[in-house]
Amino acid sequence: MLPAPTWTFTITSIHDNTTLDCRIYHPPELPDREATSEPQGPKKGAIIAHPYAPLGGCQDDPIVSAAAVEVLKQGFVVGTFNFRGAGGSKGKTSWTGRPEVDDYISFTGFVIYYLHFLRPPDSRSPARHSHTTSAKVVVPDISPQTAPSDSSHTTLQGITLILGGYSYGSLITTHLPTTDVILSRFSGVANGSAAAEIITRAVRLSGQWSNEAQPDSLSRARSGEIGVEIPTDEVPPPADLPSLKTFYLLISPLLPPVSMLATMFSMPAFLRGASNEASPQVGNEDTGRLVCYNTLAIYGDKDIFSSERKLRKWGERLAGERDSKFRFREVCGAGHFWREDGVEHQMRAAIRKWVQDVAGG
Repeated sequence: MLPAPTWTFTITSIHDNTTLDCRIYHPPELPDREATSEPQGPKKGAIIAHPYAPLGGCQDDPIVSAAAVEVLKQGFVVGTFNFRGAGGSKGKTSWTGRPEVDDYISFTGFVIYYLHFLRPPDSRSPARHSHTTSAKVVVPDISPQTAPSDSSHTTLQGITLILGGYSYGSLITTHLPTTDVILSRFSGVANGSAAAEIITRAVRLSGQWSNEAQPDSLSRARSGEIGVEIPTDEVPPPADLPSLKTFYLLISPLLPPVSMLATMFSMPAFLRGASNEASPQVGNEDTGRLVCYNTLAIYGDKDIFSSERKLRKWGERLAGERDSKFRFREVCGAGHFWREDGVEHQMRAAIRKWVQDVAGG
C-alpha cells in the first residue's frame, strides 16, 4: 500500500488548461548529496499512469499503487495523476487520446523540474533554511551538462526517469514523445501559461519540501493555497537542465484492435508489428523508443484484451531487434487485472528486479 502522498495538488494541462489531480510520493529517505564528497548518482523519479477513466480507471487503481510501491521502495520519487475525466480531474476522456498525451506531458514536465530543484533537507544552505514564504522564488544557477551515452548512467545532478503506465496508461505512455521534445514544450513559455504555472508549482513545492517549511505553511502549500510567481528570466531553459536518462514501464499493454478502440490514434509502428501489417524498421521513431531505451513490458498470458500469442509475438519481435533494450515478462495464469492467486506478487517482483537491475543500479 502506498503511504500518504508527500504532495497532493493540481496542475493545468498544456493542452487546454484542464485541471488535473496530481500526487507526489517521496521514498522514506532521500540521500544527503552534500553531506559527503563522494560522487552521487542521479536523482530518480517515476510516473505511473492509470487505466481507462470511463471504465473506472484513476490514480487510485490497485495495480498503479502496487507498481508505484515497488518503484518507491527503490528510492524513486513517484508521481501519479488523473487524466482528464478521471477522479477529481476536470474535463472528460477524449476520443483521440491526444489530449491525454498532453496531460501526461504536463505532469512529466512538472516531475522533471521538481526533481531538478529538489534538495535534501539535511543539505540546506542557510539561504534555503527560511520558514517564510516569499512571493518570489530565486532559482539557482544551472550549468549545462553533456548528455551521457546510452550505455552509462547519468552524472551527478542528472535525472533517471521512469515513464510508465498500466493498461490504457501504458498506451498513452507509448505515444509520448522523447523527453527532449517534452522539455521543448516548456521552453520560452509565457507568464500565465499552463507550462509556466507547471514550472512555478514544481519549483515552489520542491522548495517547500527542501526548506523545512512551518507546519501550517506546508499544509497550505500542499493544498495549493500559496501562490508563487517566478520571473521568466529565472526559469531555466531545457538545455540548462541536467541530463535525463529515460526508461519505460508498460503493464498489461494494449495491442490492436483494442488499442484502436480505446483511442482514434493512427496505429504506431511498434503496434503494427502485432497485427497482420508488415513489421517496421528499427529506425522508425515509435519502434526506436521501446527498443533503444530500456523498457520492461509485463503482461499475463490470460489477458482478455490481447491474446497470449499476439503479446508474445510482439514482445519477441521488439526484444529481437538489433541492440534492443526491450524486455518483456509473461506471467503464467495472470489476466489483465492481475486478480488471480499469486500473480500480483510475480508482477511486483518483476518490476522490482527490473528497477534494481536497470534503472536503480
